[in-house]
Amino acid sequence: MVHLAGKAHDTKHLTQPDVYFQVNTELTKKIYEQFLQSSARRFIFFSSVKAQDADTPYRIYDTAGHCMLSGVGTVVSVGSLAPGTYILLTGFHMQKFIKQ
Repeated sequence: MVHLAGKAHDTKHLTQPDVYFQVNTELTKKIYEQFLQSSARRFIFFSSVKAQDADTPYRIYDTAGHCMLSGVGTVVSVGSLAPGTYILLTGFHMQKFIKQ
């Protein structure tokens, strides 16, 4: 499954910040959840990464699609997570990582 969609670069400043979160995070999560239920073996995500700031919301999901951590900021402590594979979603980025 390849995910190329997203919302970025509103040069006219007409879009509310929560629209970016809904499109780039919540819809990406829904697509990823569909991937987990499918027979597809790879999820490929492309993003035009924008610099994150201190007000950037994030969520971390396990491979079953459960939200394990959420918050706001540029630094995320994953010390409370069990070893495993996770997905970090921010308003403009999605990254798979493995905690050992």
